[in-house]
Amino acid sequence: MDLKMIIKKPLITEKAMSKAQENRYTLIVDQKANKGQIKEAVRRFLKVEPIKVWTIKIKGEERWSSGRRRKIKTANFKKAIVELKKGQKLDFYESLEKSK
Repeated sequence: MDLKMIIKKPLITEKAMSKAQENRYTLIVDQKANKGQIKEAVRRFLKVEPIKVWTIKIKGEERWSSGRRRKIKTANFKKAIVELKKGQKLDFYESLEKSK
């Protein structure tokens, strides 16, 4: 698998922001990526040293469309929680905290 395609985007939620204070960052990653590949992609492209990686597969939800009276399914995705070495941070989380 190509390492450029592993990290899709950061997951920005209230819970993810509170975990960022504990030096754990949440990212949406490719569904076929394993922990070793995620760790290498974070090391190479985000230029930080990960200590540990947790992965979770999230199943898409089915919900009713309000105007069309039919079910809509959201996409499945995989998220990774990456713990970094002490003193290292990811820039996109810091810029969001400063804007509040």
